[in-house]
Amino acid sequence: MKFGVVGYGVVGKHMAADIERAGQECLSYDIHSGMDHFDPSEQCLQRHTQKLEINTCDAVFVCVPTPAASDGSGDLGAVQNVFSWLRVEVAILRSTVPPGTTRTLAEQGHSVVFVPEFIGEGVNAPYAQMRQPPFLIIGGRPHARAKAAEALSHIYNSECEFIYTDSTTAETAKYAENFFLALKVSWANELY
Repeated sequence: MKFGVVGYGVVGKHMAADIERAGQECLSYDIHSGMDHFDPSEQCLQRHTQKLEINTCDAVFVCVPTPAASDGSGDLGAVQNVFSWLRVEVAILRSTVPPGTTRTLAEQGHSVVFVPEFIGEGVNAPYAQMRQPPFLIIGGRPHARAKAAEALSHIYNSECEFIYTDSTTAETAKYAENFFLALKVSWANELY
């Protein structure tokens, strides 16, 4: 299979490494990488060409940033930008998004699932050192989940359990994990 990774930050690099370790073809695209030496017209052409190449992939992992906006909500600008041009059999969203985002994208006609990442924070995060995760949550519509599971089975072996759910539950699970980690930090600070 041919995979694409859109967004080449911490999650995107980790995802590309997993794909390459599995011996699969991997194309990556990041709006900010490799463009410093081009003039603006060359940048536009280069990005257009890269988007066309990404759209030839069987499955694409979307790993773009969703920073907090000034009101505390997630800024989905990068996610919306990617889905404005992405046209693949299945998009696997790894960016942390508010519950309901994947469902909205599916209602707009995209074949998309949400697969939360649990790499962890810092250089010694437990999942960052593993060759594959113990489980993956695949949230979305049944047809898209089946496509995503087929794609993921080319990267991870049978020791990785696939847990199927709707996308809102998967998105909520990711938020719950993030909240729990923040709660532990707050608790430790209070104890201190």
